[in-house]
Amino acid sequence: VQDVVAGPQQLPWDVEVPVVQLFVDDATSVLRRYDSGQLSDPDIEAWANAIEGRDDIGIDDDHLDLREMIYQLANPSLTQRLTRDAAQGWLKKLGG
Repeated sequence: VQDVVAGPQQLPWDVEVPVVQLFVDDATSVLRRYDSGQLSDPDIEAWANAIEGRDDIGIDDDHLDLREMIYQLANPSLTQRLTRDAAQGWLKKLGG
């Protein structure tokens, strides 16, 4: 996860067109790793925070749930804490 968090920090912040794209497969992979115990709550929050609100990272607009998921995972104190049940719920919503 440190590589995933550090990667976006190396990209330009203010761009007209996203440099990289976050797809559903990327998010479901991270959720599966959380569900299996490979990633912790802080790992997931750091990952989502590295993505949320960046102009240089596009989020697949075909899946509006993906954008909402990133917001919730980046802001657990404002929304809800991630649990295994919540991760499995997101996996179902995202089709993963």
